[in-house]
Amino acid sequence: MPMEVRPRGATACAAVAIAAALAAFAVGLRWGTFAAGGSDSSCYMNEARLFSRFTTHIEQPLAASAPWPRAAWTFTPAGHLPSPAPWAAARGAIVPMCPPGLPIVMAIARWIRAERFVVPLFGALAVWLTFVLGRRIDGASTGAAAAVLATCSPIFLYQLVQPMTDVPARRGGSPSRCSRSRNGRSRLASRRRWRS
Repeated sequence: MPMEVRPRGATACAAVAIAAALAAFAVGLRWGTFAAGGSDSSCYMNEARLFSRFTTHIEQPLAASAPWPRAAWTFTPAGHLPSPAPWAAARGAIVPMCPPGLPIVMAIARWIRAERFVVPLFGALAVWLTFVLGRRIDGASTGAAAAVLATCSPIFLYQLVQPMTDVPARRGGSPSRCSRSRNGRSRLASRRRWRS
């Protein structure tokens, strides 16, 4: 029979998870690039900038004046597409091709000059929800260990400093796993009772 964690131990485990979440937030804030370092981050940052200005396209005057057919493709950077709208295509406009979820949040944060906080905040939330998931599945000590291991993951740390959707997407799936785990835990407990 597994040993139960005492309430004081559960509080200590929650404190460890909070410390791990704060560490993830601090790493994301301190070492976050907040610059377009590739096609993905360029797409997300451009789309956030455009949404904050209530538009969706970037005009390319060179593409509109180029004499060859489909010139907009020549002047379109990676992560973008020539605009499919006829009125915008005539002006050589391009649009970002990434999903709008993170850019919408970044655009709202941009209005209050807090866009640097978006991905680190999602990272801290992902670490905390990892703790919640581990606690629901097996106990507070498992949740704390999972939160610390998630924070120390090189892939997580790399994505935590990039303005891309990898960390927010990880956070997005956590609540559904946490809600499903409550049923999984009750099934696990009933199996343990049946085996005894």
